[in-house]
Amino acid sequence: MSAASRTLASLRPRCSSSSVRPAVARPFSTSSSRSLQLPGGKWLKNVLGSNMQNLEAQTQTVSDPDAERAKQVAAQKEGQTSLFEERAQELDKEKGREGVAGGLGGPDRTKTYTDHKYSTAEFKTSRRRLNDLGRQISGKPIDSAILQMVFSQKRPSNRIKSTLALARDHAVAKGLQRDRLVVSQAWVTKGKYLKRQDIKGRGRMGIKHHPSARLNVLLVEGPTFEQSQNKKRRKRLSKIRSAGAVREDVKIRNPGPGWTW
Repeated sequence: MSAASRTLASLRPRCSSSSVRPAVARPFSTSSSRSLQLPGGKWLKNVLGSNMQNLEAQTQTVSDPDAERAKQVAAQKEGQTSLFEERAQELDKEKGREGVAGGLGGPDRTKTYTDHKYSTAEFKTSRRRLNDLGRQISGKPIDSAILQMVFSQKRPSNRIKSTLALARDHAVAKGLQRDRLVVSQAWVTKGKYLKRQDIKGRGRMGIKHHPSARLNVLLVEGPTFEQSQNKKRRKRLSKIRSAGAVREDVKIRNPGPGWTW
C-alpha cells in the first residue's frame, strides 16, 4: 500500500452501522416555530417587512384623507410646511375655483360671457381676398357661415371653416347657446410680407412680396334663424301699399262694399 493510499484512507470518515440514522421524511408545516433556513433569509424577511409597512401606510393615507388634511393643518400651525407645499396648496385652491371645461385652462364658470373672439393664425394669402370672405360670413348665424365656407371655391375657405367650427365649440364651452350664435363681426389684419428677389433679364432684378393675413371673428348671442326670417317677412309686408295685395299683419278696418256691378 502506497503512501498516497494510506493518506486517503485516513481522511475518510469512520462511522459504524449503529451510528448511521435512516432518513425520515418530515412534512413541511407553516405553523411550526422553526422556519426554513435559506441563505439570505434574514435579508428577504427584512425587505418583505419594510414593503408591507409602506403598503399599509399608503393604504391608510388613501383611505383616510381627513387625517392627512388634519396633519397638514397642524403642520401649518406649527410652521413646519415648506414654501413649495404652500404654493402647491394655493394652486390647488385656484384650480378648484376655476371651472374646467375640456381640460385645464378652461373658462371660469363664475363669470358670465356674452361673446367670444377667435382668430386664425397668419397664413399665406392676400388680405383683400380674405376680406371678401369675411364680408360673406359677417352677420350670419354660425351654422350658415360654416355652410357658406363648405361650398366656397376660394382657397382660404377651408381654413376659415375650421376656424369657425373651433370658435363655435369654444363659445359653447363658455356657456353661450349654440343655436343663437351669430358672427357679429369679421375683420382682417395684415401679417408679415416676405420679400424675395425677382430675377429679370439684362442684369435687372426686382422684389417679390409674399403677403400674409389673418381673419378675426366675434361671436355673440343673437336672434335665431327663424326669428330673423320672421323679421324680414314682417318688414316686407309692412312695405306693401297696393290695394290688390292683402296685408296679413294688420286687422281689416272699415271694409268697403266691394264690387258694385
